[in-house]
Amino acid sequence: MITIHTNPQKTTPSVFGKIWLTVFGLIFLGMGLLLTRFFVDLAITHYSSRTWEETPCTITESRVDTVNDGYAFSLAFQYEWKGKTYTSCVLKPGGAGIEKSVNKADAWAAKYPAGAEAVCYFNPGNPTQAVLMRGSLFLGLIVLFPLIFVVIGGGIIAGTWFYIKKAPKTVFISSQAKRRKTGKIVQTGFFLIFLFVGLGVGYFLILPGIMKSFEAKNWMETPCMVLESRVQSHSGSDSTTYSVDILYTYSYEGRNYRSSQYEFIGGSSSGYEGKAAVV
Repeated sequence: MITIHTNPQKTTPSVFGKIWLTVFGLIFLGMGLLLTRFFVDLAITHYSSRTWEETPCTITESRVDTVNDGYAFSLAFQYEWKGKTYTSCVLKPGGAGIEKSVNKADAWAAKYPAGAEAVCYFNPGNPTQAVLMRGSLFLGLIVLFPLIFVVIGGGIIAGTWFYIKKAPKTVFISSQAKRRKTGKIVQTGFFLIFLFVGLGVGYFLILPGIMKSFEAKNWMETPCMVLESRVQSHSGSDSTTYSVDILYTYSYEGRNYRSSQYEFIGGSSSGYEGKAAVV
């Protein structure tokens, strides 16, 4: 004999519940669409440079400037096309940007010193546009990340308003078990998505710093001279975070070096007083 029970209630949520789920879904959907638009525009900018013409150029200026958020590598180079000389200050599509560490900015300056000959790429349709480095082919893969939020947000909204139906008054226990199983599968899917995203962020942002911290235990100790020490402020949409920036120089085997690496697992966070104490 099959056991059944009656349930006159509806499986659809209340009006308040629908509104709450819709707002929750819109947050995910809006965030995903904004990020997708940003990464798509960035990918188009990078990919367009791969069709530009290649031509020799000369580096006319190369320097590292200290700015509020870090260290900026600034350069200028000249190239010719159809008998006319042009000048550009763009390292790569989207600009060189600002490096948090002086080491990276110094590496760019060492690669492209003033007076050196190099190869640049210019836009034949607008020869005033030129870069020293073409855009990356792998940048388009980043677009897949914000699409996860688009799918989640759209799925929540669609499920709230279109796919939730009334439950029959007579429900077989086996049918209830199937619905519970389906719900668990959906919840597990959402959990796995956020788990893999978190693991990916941790792998690229946290794990390298931990590994370098262990490697540095075997590094050589040497005296250094602090050239500059400051607390950097990073303004966000909701708050301001702070980080320690100490520029120092040291010598090894007759050569002078400089660095601004204070610790491997750094970044910025709230709390000005602790950073100021270090400075």
